[in-house]
Amino acid sequence: GQNIPCAVLYPYEGRVRDSILRFKFGGRRQYAEFYGERLARAVRRELPPAGLVTAVPLSERRRRERGYNQSELVARRAAAALGLPYAACLKKAADNRPQHLLGREERARNVRGVYRPLGGCAAGKQVLLIDDIVTTGATLAACCEALLAGGAASVACAAVARTPEERVEKQPAM
Repeated sequence: GQNIPCAVLYPYEGRVRDSILRFKFGGRRQYAEFYGERLARAVRRELPPAGLVTAVPLSERRRRERGYNQSELVARRAAAALGLPYAACLKKAADNRPQHLLGREERARNVRGVYRPLGGCAAGKQVLLIDDIVTTGATLAACCEALLAGGAASVACAAVARTPEERVEKQPAM
């Protein structure tokens, strides 16, 4: 565990939460443009320069159900705004339980060993990893570990929103 720098746009509550839920489950893929542009700005301001952008992957099943990976859409948009290449450098090797159903302790266990690096995609690169929502950071940590295992020189991450600390232990209102 090294400390991974992370840029976050908004607290995950109120109108932002409603908007992300519409984006994620309500088919509003066009929201990716707004989030991606905003994220690119925050990344430029707050993070060390990257050479490649990637996203937290979905399982094949979840991707089929939803029709798209919302984090990938944001990452592609942010990459374009940053003038960086986007590449899918991770795959989700297991269809684990959705993180939003779990408490802090279970979340870390639930993502252990679930993400795998793809080929030499990240090898020698400064990678920017993008996700939609950070809650405990367990998913991002597991993905960072996989990227570093795949030879990434460094990893920084960015997310659209972060769950406020006091809400982490509570079950989500879905």
